This record gives sequence, C-alpha cells and structure tokens, in this order.
Amino acid sequence: MLISPFVNYSGGQAGFNVAGRLREALELEFEQAELDGVRVEVPAASVQDEAAALELGDQLNAVLVVWGEYDSGRVVAVVTGAGGEPPSDGQQRRWLITSPGELSTTINSELPDEVRWMALYILGQSHFQAGRLVEAEAAFNRALTIPPRDPETQAVVYYYLALLESKEESPEHSKVVALYSEALELRPELASAFNNRAVAYINRESPGDLERAEADLRAALSHEPQDPTLLFNLALTTARQGPEHLAEALDLLERAEQLKPESPGIQNGLCWFYSLAGSPQQALPYCDQAVQLDTSGLSNDSRGLALALLGRHQEAISEFEAFLEKLQEQDPEAHQRFAPSRQSWIEALRSGQNPFDAATLSSLLAE
Repeated sequence: MLISPFVNYSGGQAGFNVAGRLREALELEFEQAELDGVRVEVPAASVQDEAAALELGDQLNAVLVVWGEYDSGRVVAVVTGAGGEPPSDGQQRRWLITSPGELSTTINSELPDEVRWMALYILGQSHFQAGRLVEAEAAFNRALTIPPRDPETQAVVYYYLALLESKEESPEHSKVVALYSEALELRPELASAFNNRAVAYINRESPGDLERAEADLRAALSHEPQDPTLLFNLALTTARQGPEHLAEALDLLERAEQLKPESPGIQNGLCWFYSLAGSPQQALPYCDQAVQLDTSGLSNDSRGLALALLGRHQEAISEFEAFLEKLQEQDPEAHQRFAPSRQSWIEALRSGQNPFDAATLSSLLAE
C-alpha cells in the first residue's frame, strides 16, 4: 500500500507531513485488525491524478495508492485501488476549509479517520476479488468500527459482509438477511441488496419467506425495472407459490427474455414453466434454445418434461438420461437429489405410462 506525499498548494502558508500521519494511522489500524500481510510505504514523488496513481501502483505492485492535495481552503483525499475503476463515493473525500485551525484539525484528525475507512474498504474489496475471504472479512469488520463521514457508504461494507457469509459452506441465512437489511437501511435504493436478500429468504425457508422474497424483488424492480435478473428471480419466486401464479411468472420471463435472449436460465425457465402451465408445444422452442446455450444439463431435463407431455416418450427418455449423465459429472450431490425421481420417470415412460399427474406437476413448481 502506497501513501503519496500530499501536494501542498498553500504557497508556504501551511505545511503538514500528511503521508507520515496517514502511514502511522494505517499501520496501527492494520495491526489492530490483525491484517498482518499489509506493508505501508511512502514513495518519494507525489501523485497528482488518477492516471499517475494507477501507474505508480502498477510499477510497485501496490494494492492501493492514497494520494491527495490541500491548500488553505480545501483538502482532497483519494484512495485508488488496483484495476482502474473510477473513484466512487467510497474512495474519495473533500473538505472545504474556512480557517487555519480547521485545516489542522482536518488533516490531523478527520483525514486519518476517513482514509483509514477508505483503505480498509478497498483492501476488503481487493481480498474479496482475490478469493482471500478471511482477510476480506477482517478488513470489512474493522471498517464497521470507523463510521465514515457519509453513512450511506457504510452500506457497501454490510453488503460485502453479507456476500461473504453467503459464500460459507453452511451460511447462516438469517445473518445474511440481517446484513443486507443493514445495507438497505442506509441505502434503500440498492436493488442488488434487495435481490440478494430475497435469495437469502428463499434459502432460509422460514414461514413467510417466499412472500418476503417477492416483496424484496418487487422493491428492487421499482428501482431497476429493466433488470432481467430481477425479472427472472421474481418469476421463479411467484411460480413457487402455486399454479395460480404461473401466468404472471411467464409474463415476467417473457419480459426478461426480450431483454436478454441469450440467457440459458431464462430460456430454460420459459421451457419449464410453459410445460407446467400445460403448453408443452409452446415450451419446445424455448427448450431447444436453452439446450443450445446451456452445458449444465438442466435444460435437457426441462426439454425432457416438454417432450414427455407431448407423448414423445423415447425422446424424453434420452433427454432425462443426458441430464443425469451431465449432472453426475458436474455435480454429484445434485445428481443424488434428482436421480431417484428421474429414474422413476424413465421407467414409467419405457412402460408406456405417464408419470406426470397433477400432483407431480404442481410439486415441480418448486424445483
């Protein structure tokens, strides 16, 4: 991590060792956060813009560069992370100064606190993107102890902590819900947090969670009405609530398909739910498109259903067998879950029987 000497435009009216002050504050912060692998260095030259910060970071293989400037009327601090993304609200701060005393207070107190928060935030992002999840969690948890000047920026920390929990081998879904709720309390327009909290509700499976997930997805769509992922997830959530919701689910999927026709998940959803709605012939073109786009085998399963409902039993058997074969190769745990039902369907179809009565079709809405 590099801390560039801040450029002083005060014309000699004021002078501060900003880089040294920040280095001291950050080293103490990383020590307290038990982030042992972080080294803080102060290069000789000052950085004056984003391009120079990125170039210096690349030259010295730094995960982030802290740089800025000040004069008698303002202080600017920026933390540039690797990757060249434009600075967000979580990566830059500006202060307007009205007196020499205020300048001193800002540089010696407010600036170190804000830079500590920004550094932990970007360090957490860097660890997260590199898959170092333990280190990312440590950085984000430490950032929570330093409230930023703009509380809304803290929402992203809660968001990342929720993502980290959801990646655990056995995530606590209630904890994920609580963390996304904290993020939404601070930033109620954060559509992705609504979406992810909805997924956590669905995974938790407590009474009323499907309805809570639906409410979150509708809230997300009020902010991002053209997001195909939100339309897709809302379609799945409504369909799981019963056959009477299939018409709306299909309408949502049709809207999503118009926005993202190359999505195998959306094409597969249309294949599956048109079949369950009693329209396997209408489903079939979506099934064919899904199989072309999808290598997981899930679309073979959906096309098998459509073909079986159309009475094309041998073709359906081939699709179910292809589904199980791909699943056994790619996801043995899922294979154990689905194999018993699909094998029973294959046996029934081979004997000329229809395994898809009304109860079975209704139960498939939740798969």
